[in-house]
Amino acid sequence: MDSMENFRIGFLQILVPSYKLPMFQCVAALAGIDLTLFAGDRGPAILAKGSPVNGLKHIPLQNKLFQFGPFSIIWQKGLQRLLKPEEYDLVLLPEGVLYLSNYMVMLRCLIRRVPFGFYGHGFNHQRRGSLLSCPLEALRKMVHRLASIMVVYSDEGARHLIDNRHIAPERVFVATNTMDTQSIAERVAALTPEDIQVCRQSLKVSSGGVLLAYIGRIEPIKNPGWVLEAVRQLREKGLPVNAVFVGTGSLLPMLKEQIAKWSSPLAEAVTFVGNLPVDQVDRYLASSDICVMPGMTGLAVVHAFAAGKPYVTIESPHHSPEIAYLRDGENGFIAKPSQDEFINILHRLVQEPELRCRLGECGLRDALSELSMAAQVQGFRHAFDYLKNQTNSAGADP
Repeated sequence: MDSMENFRIGFLQILVPSYKLPMFQCVAALAGIDLTLFAGDRGPAILAKGSPVNGLKHIPLQNKLFQFGPFSIIWQKGLQRLLKPEEYDLVLLPEGVLYLSNYMVMLRCLIRRVPFGFYGHGFNHQRRGSLLSCPLEALRKMVHRLASIMVVYSDEGARHLIDNRHIAPERVFVATNTMDTQSIAERVAALTPEDIQVCRQSLKVSSGGVLLAYIGRIEPIKNPGWVLEAVRQLREKGLPVNAVFVGTGSLLPMLKEQIAKWSSPLAEAVTFVGNLPVDQVDRYLASSDICVMPGMTGLAVVHAFAAGKPYVTIESPHHSPEIAYLRDGENGFIAKPSQDEFINILHRLVQEPELRCRLGECGLRDALSELSMAAQVQGFRHAFDYLKNQTNSAGADP
């Protein structure tokens, strides 16, 4: 490839949630980059909902989903007709061994000698321990070793690829899976004390009370019932603790039934607000004192940090890669996987406002530095530069 030409990238995604749009916009804005996004229209329930892809060169795809027990198999209809690998200098694929379209794309890239890579976890963080997990991980290892580059969410994922998959370190790049933390921090900073007070009053938080914010799906893997128990136990000890749940899920009806059996003052201490756009979630995070997730943790940890709030979760084999951004005792806490231990940590934080403030300030610094959009895009920039250098070196050989 001539050094004066744009580096052409075909970037495939199962779908594009709204929080990902700033990343794609920033990647597309990099000097010398010509990005085409291939975006599917829907995904499994575990993925965030897709959003319109505005302001980007993109090609829409129709996803076909097949569910076999806990496994989601996806085929992107029309991809074979719409994606011509020879038109790109790199094809980036979404990581997922059950994304069947990937194999068709990889084969075509190999035949046409077009570099391809993966963007994702680096390994399966939600191993189910099923009989199929071993062959699926063996398949994942094989396709990773065929790839020209790997772009992963965390240093942990990079180490796994290098140490366990024996992928050359120079082919592995870290682009933290983050949100537009600068914009979130700015929106939070723009909220006035009156805005915060109105929000807290709407949630029945008393003066001097402590508000817990649960941000995410209300599913068994996240133990949302532990938050209710924390509110109940802490209020029994005379501590004015409230909780707000932002999200929905299969356990929501059960939690509401449980609260309906509580006495009026206690029942009013818990509020469910459903799914909300990111900017409205900011308001509840800004009005809270602690962000809690007593189970599988994902991108909510970044959102909490960007709002300057400490994050409390538990040890779990089901965490997403973003758990690597939480440093126990520095920007939050990781409790032992026990309801009592989780509540004990919350008890301490409720009684120590200075500690909450210190943890939140550390999280905000992390959000605006290591977890910034600039840091994420820099990981992609390094990956692209590596491939461009490889291509130019090959072209210079006699």
